Amino acid sequence: MAVERSISGFLQQYYDIMVDWDRRLAHESPFFQRVFQSVHAKSVLDCACGTGRHACLFTRWGMEVAGSDVSAEMVRRSEHLAATRSLQIEFQQASFDTLSSTFAEPFDTAVCVGNSLAAAGKRSVVAAGIQQMHEVIRPGGALVIQVLNFDRFPPGENAYGEPIHREHIGQNYIFLKTFRRAGTTCDIDVIVLTNGATDTWTRSVFRDRLLVLDSAALVGMVEQAGFGKIKLYGGYDMTAFNPKASRDLIVVARRE
Repeated sequence: MAVERSISGFLQQYYDIMVDWDRRLAHESPFFQRVFQSVHAKSVLDCACGTGRHACLFTRWGMEVAGSDVSAEMVRRSEHLAATRSLQIEFQQASFDTLSSTFAEPFDTAVCVGNSLAAAGKRSVVAAGIQQMHEVIRPGGALVIQVLNFDRFPPGENAYGEPIHREHIGQNYIFLKTFRRAGTTCDIDVIVLTNGATDTWTRSVFRDRLLVLDSAALVGMVEQAGFGKIKLYGGYDMTAFNPKASRDLIVVARRE
């Protein structure tokens, strides 16, 4: 068994295998299109862009797109994905708190999804990052933030995600996430079971400690940064946010 101290190893090695991107993007697209249309957006910054899937989607819609990620490896993979699809996208290695010094021109919108802010390490970094997103959005533009709704996990108890099975290049994979919330943090384990040609299962465990960003804390940071017209959703189907039941906490706000 291999144990990683950070989830970054999982993201680089397994994330694109675990996620059914065609299904996910088809589900999320109407949400983003509605937000972008509400502010007549023609440009977007994808903060913590990961492997670049959303950035490529938005570019195919005809938008001017840039992406940022603190990981040089993620930036490299995003650039490779865009190149294989003949898409022109500016990707930059940048942390949440350096966005305004990295990108000179303002964007109509900025998105930060994939539970990325919960992995920022400190609440001060989250607050600084949201302030930086405010700086790179034009007046009247929109911000979209998505994190997991940790309020649905009972404190001090293990909570389990649904197992996910994937087949990829002759390998079988089973992914299982476990969460244990305690106060303002939540420990996550991602267990990866792999079965190849030898029919022997191997196990890897990737671990990290995430920030619990509840609706009050996140809305407070968004307001403090200067955003208004804040709306909360419990998923990309635009259902109302329910702290006891919603899987996601999605914040949509306008720069005043």
